[in-house]
Amino acid sequence: GYILGGEMRVVKQPGPATALVEKLKTEHLFDEITSSSIVTIHTRFKTQGDTKNNDNNHPVTVGRWTVVHNGHVLNDDEIFTHFDTERCAEVDTEAIPLALQKEGISGLGLLMGASVIAAWNATEPNKLYLAKLGSGQLSIYCMDDFLIFSSNSPDLSAFPHFQLKNVIAYKLGHF
Repeated sequence: GYILGGEMRVVKQPGPATALVEKLKTEHLFDEITSSSIVTIHTRFKTQGDTKNNDNNHPVTVGRWTVVHNGHVLNDDEIFTHFDTERCAEVDTEAIPLALQKEGISGLGLLMGASVIAAWNATEPNKLYLAKLGSGQLSIYCMDDFLIFSSNSPDLSAFPHFQLKNVIAYKLGHF
């Protein structure tokens, strides 16, 4: 996902990441993406839901909220029951933007599991929320006005100017 002209844009498709890169080249979207103030890139390791169903691929949107995450939400079925809402996708990810849509940021406190979450709201497209759920690891690296977040500690030795920041954007209550 990325921001263009104050609007969130989502580009995703089933299949390997290389096919999506080719699509971006063909549709000339690289200039749009590289000029964006926020870009989230996610590759999916299948844990739940068929990857051929594009609703199961990241980013996942419910209402105004768009989310990518690594990890798992243990109580996704309970979240849908709690809000009396039908699923569009099969993935646990969909419970995250649903909780955000219904309860705002405090909705993250309803989630159980271990995950690193990046979320943004269509009404605040230039603000990215980062959250750690349970034992998920959130690493944030900064250089000038450039930020990389990750659900692990990537090897950034080729980029010595990046500094690790021990920041948790939102600490959840379920541990």
